Amino acid sequence: MTTYFYQYPFASQSGSITTAVPTTGSSIGAMSYQYGFTNNYQLNLLTNPNALPILLGQFNQVMLDATTNLQQYQTYGTPNWITASQNGGVAYPYPIYARVYYSSLVYENQVAGNTATPGVDATWAVISGEGTLTPPQISLITSGSGAYTTPAGAIGLFVRLWGAGGGGGGTNTATSSSGGGGGGGGGAYCEKYIANPTAAQVFNYVVGAAGAGGGSAGAGSNGGASTFVDTLVSHIINMSAGGGFGGSAGGVSPSVAVITNSVVGGTATGGDINLNGGNGGFGASMNDSYNSTYSAYSGYGGNSGFGGGGAPAATSVGNGNAGYGIGGGGSGGVCIQNSGATSGSQGYIGQIEITAYFG
Repeated sequence: MTTYFYQYPFASQSGSITTAVPTTGSSIGAMSYQYGFTNNYQLNLLTNPNALPILLGQFNQVMLDATTNLQQYQTYGTPNWITASQNGGVAYPYPIYARVYYSSLVYENQVAGNTATPGVDATWAVISGEGTLTPPQISLITSGSGAYTTPAGAIGLFVRLWGAGGGGGGTNTATSSSGGGGGGGGGAYCEKYIANPTAAQVFNYVVGAAGAGGGSAGAGSNGGASTFVDTLVSHIINMSAGGGFGGSAGGVSPSVAVITNSVVGGTATGGDINLNGGNGGFGASMNDSYNSTYSAYSGYGGNSGFGGGGAPAATSVGNGNAGYGIGGGGSGGVCIQNSGATSGSQGYIGQIEITAYFG
């Protein structure tokens, strides 16, 4: 069946002939909404004095009323609230869970036989409508520390923390040696929904700073932890997404195989969901001065929750690669046979995201 949209309710345009139709009437005689067209309209107009003609204005009015209400459903999906004047001067008693459109809002009735005007008390609940729902307020914090104050009217806070990634380890080589620095660990991830926060409740926060990459034969720095803690003595809300550890420095001893240590990612606590960061990869080097063969590999950066670690550096000589997502660890540097010092890359910064929801 083809759906027809009543762009123009029947006989709604200027110049259309309409005649008011009575709400109540009799089963005999003139038409009304109560009885419709009576039997009198079936009688022969030429031979029966009780016969009545169907008048153009009344037919147009019936069609106008019907299609106007259909257009209301098509446009809003909900009927308008019935006023007392539309119901013969008596307030209409709505059944429980009935829905109406009133003053740009959609309401649902919460009690049986409700005659109250929507919006005057709790017997009508707002369920939809333009301007009735305050959109979520998102605060994205990427550095520093401070205090977050719960916005007025907030019914919940969804808090997400990312710890910062650790920096990759650097390396340096002498004659007949090679080295690969280890990757930094990934930052942890933590999330929590805080229901019904106290009005203007304050939380202290810190955003973890990225761990710096190690220089010549130096280890990378640890990434900073991101924290979100209430100001109560008991600290009911105490969230932490730890930063990843810094990658180990690359070995430089000739004529031996050297493997750097793999470092761990950050630890998450205090959330509904706590994801620890991924470990940084180990660097490795093989130095065979007797046969003049040298090779080295740098460690990859550890992944974080929703952030990737840096890819290993080139296998000949090069600095590490930075993490490419929030909290990702930096990879280590690599160099072969006296090719000079290389640095590990810094990790990716931490982050805090707070979404306030309103009723």
